[in-house]
Amino acid sequence: MNKRNVAAALRTKQFQQLTAKGLKLVSTDRQLENGTISLTGTFKVGRQKITPTYQITANGAVISNEYVARRVGDYRQGFQAVGEILEKRLTA
Repeated sequence: MNKRNVAAALRTKQFQQLTAKGLKLVSTDRQLENGTISLTGTFKVGRQKITPTYQITANGAVISNEYVARRVGDYRQGFQAVGEILEKRLTA
């Protein structure tokens, strides 16, 4: 995966919206070189604190908490899928 594609994905409006919701970029340099973007955050739902983790891979998969996977076309669609999954998780 090209580093420029990852860098461009991190400048998108969708990524900025996710960081505004409280998710942080936690990808290692090695993951970014391979095209994987990892996000995590801590949220309070009721009396519980949850820490969801999401990974968007270069080949178009969104992995949520290592259990749920969704196939998407590119990083922007991946960011949108993460936003949808996060919203469902926070309202459940």
